[in-house]
Amino acid sequence: MLVYNNLGQYFLVLLIYLFVVMMLAQFAYLTRNEVNKTSYWLVLIGVLFSMFSDSINILKVFYNDEIAYNNISIMLFYGVSQYLIILGIVTERKGDDKKIV
Repeated sequence: MLVYNNLGQYFLVLLIYLFVVMMLAQFAYLTRNEVNKTSYWLVLIGVLFSMFSDSINILKVFYNDEIAYNNISIMLFYGVSQYLIILGIVTERKGDDKKIV
């Protein structure tokens, strides 16, 4: 509701982007029975950090209110999210004992 009045012509684009991000979060959640717990939690937390970074960016662009340390926060959460997602994918193992090559 904070950004709705300021979206203008970007409403549809932001709606599509929101749908894609929610699908990414759903796919990350649905892997819980397919990979080990470490990989699952790393990827899920990475996706949540990415969503948080995007939320700060959307507030910065469309809310027109200065958010303290917004650029640092956006890049910090985005960088950490990418690191956690890649680390989770690299440490992914099917089941508990088998390692995927």
